[in-house]
Amino acid sequence: MTKKDDFRQVARTIKRELDDSRLAFKTYHRDRFGTELKARAGAGAHSKGAVTDAEMEAAFMQEGLLIYPPLADTERDGYTRVFRSGTVVASILNALRFPGGGSDSELGSLLWRLRPPRPDAGESQTDG
Repeated sequence: MTKKDDFRQVARTIKRELDDSRLAFKTYHRDRFGTELKARAGAGAHSKGAVTDAEMEAAFMQEGLLIYPPLADTERDGYTRVFRSGTVVASILNALRFPGGGSDSELGSLLWRLRPPRPDAGESQTDG
């Protein structure tokens, strides 16, 4: 029987991997989560299905992580990305996923922060 704590343990494992590598996001094969879940909950654990997907995503959110695309929207042999909440990348993702009244200006502001710095117009572009 799979318990909520089993899902949280999987999310913590993935979060530790991001921490250890100092990553804001990483792509995973979706089967990785099911494999981790079965390792924690035992061979009889259910690791597939809409309820399991929702429980897994909730556990990731509780650990400050987002999954995109959602597990329910990925193929069984597909991939998904795990993002840290609160990063610029996660903020851009949320602005794209959840359009609303002020999301265009929020998205524009986030994208503006990613632009490369422009050299000062007064500085010389030549050596010497």
